[in-house]
Amino acid sequence: MVIGRIHGVPGETRTFSLALRIPSGGQPATGHDSMLWQIIEPHATGTNQFERSFWIGIHDFGAGERVYLANRVPPCPGNCVFVAGDVPANIIDLGPLTFDQWDTYQIVMTLAVTPTNGTVIVRKNGTVVATVTNQPTMYLVDTQDFKMDVLDWFGTPGIADFDNVWAMSGAQS
Repeated sequence: MVIGRIHGVPGETRTFSLALRIPSGGQPATGHDSMLWQIIEPHATGTNQFERSFWIGIHDFGAGERVYLANRVPPCPGNCVFVAGDVPANIIDLGPLTFDQWDTYQIVMTLAVTPTNGTVIVRKNGTVVATVTNQPTMYLVDTQDFKMDVLDWFGTPGIADFDNVWAMSGAQS
């Protein structure tokens, strides 16, 4: 479900926030490999452009299922991993998957098509989890759609609850 569309302006700061809860009922206990929130650039269809630039997902990286934020906009620094197919992404670990608990995620990014000015700050429940600098945050100077849905990469059904979803130009003070 597309929640909104905003125009990308290089150098502008963009803030996205959402509260997320994964209920234990109606879910497989393991095997989550899904995307829950994403930024789509609908006109990014060139070489190394995959429309989906950022997303929050769940994946087992070898130590149990984790919630993560992925940035798929190249170039990818050396610590990139393959998630959801064969495209490398810069992954920010947001912690273990917990059921029946509300967590609030806030993503603050400086929009940039080149690594020079791109910045991403991720907060979980008000605490900074990671800050990534010198990483591009958009494919094109164009529009960005943001979506919420449970998209499982391998067809496993899943349920997620969302609340207090918002986006704004600028950083929250």
